[in-house]
Formats: sequence, structure tokens, C-alpha cells
Amino acid sequence: MIEVEVKGYASKDVEKRLDKRFELVEEKFQIDIYFNHPCRDFRITDEALRLRRETRNNTEKFLLTYKGPRTDPKSKTREEIEVEISDCEGVVNLLKKLGFEQVCIIKKRRKIYEYKDFVISFDEVDGLGLFVEIEKSTLRREDIPKIRDEMITILRELGVQKFERRSYLEMIMNK
Repeated sequence: MIEVEVKGYASKDVEKRLDKRFELVEEKFQIDIYFNHPCRDFRITDEALRLRRETRNNTEKFLLTYKGPRTDPKSKTREEIEVEISDCEGVVNLLKKLGFEQVCIIKKRRKIYEYKDFVISFDEVDGLGLFVEIEKSTLRREDIPKIRDEMITILRELGVQKFERRSYLEMIMNK
């Protein structure tokens, strides 16, 4: 599966436009723990391994996600493999025993909206500020430019003026 994603800097005005224009699906709190591979540096290979703890309506969900290198020069498009797990601490211990190093923890509050077949997230990221992301999955690489351009149009209509290709992890690590 290929995840096409575009992210931009947001404001409370962007959030108000989202609330007026799109259907709010859910709100959640996420804690993302990132790991680096013991034999290759994910910062160099442009990959990511993330363990996410997600809380919504007093229910927790745990997801282990691998993100491959970006494949589009204008967006965050990349292969993504995500697996739901039941034992977060067990997976952390397993990864550490295999030599993976925990490199960063990122906390964010996320509001999720739906529009057509897009998922739009309004994020308040601890230490970074407000962002809006729009994403859609596809199996066809040839669809990426059309999807990406439609995403950029939607974000511009919401008032986004500055886009960000870096992940939250890269932004935090570069601070």
C-alpha cells in the first residue's frame, strides 16, 4: 500500500474552517515511540519504525508501523505497513533485545475529518505546534501526482500557505 500524504502548517483559523467544512470523525491522543535499526541508520535510508499508543474514548490501541523511503519529491508519499498489536511493552522489549534503539517520543492531539476518500488530520504536536495533514492510500504509483495535487488544492482552500515535507520525527530531531 502506498500512502500519499501532504502536510502544512496550520492555525486555529484552519481548524475552524475544517470544523465548518468537513465531518469530524474522531479525536484522539497519540504517543509515538520511534526506533532506529541496529544495522542501518533510518535517518540515512529515509525509513521509520514507529510504535503508536492511541487513546480515544478511554480505549487504547497499539500500532506498529514501518514507513519506507519517500517516493515523491513534493509530498510524504511512501510505502506503509501497519500492524495492530496487543502488548505494547512486550514489543518495546522485543525491539530493544533485537538491538533497535529508541530515538524519540512524540505526543500529539489529533482531530480526524473525512472528505470524499481523504483523511484529514488536525494535529497539535507537543514542541512543534499546529499542523494539518491530508492522506489517501493507493495501489497505483501513476495516481500519485493527481492525488497529491488535489490534496494541495484542498489544503490551500483551508488557508494553508506553507507546506512541510519532513515528518514530525525529523522536525523534532532537527530542533
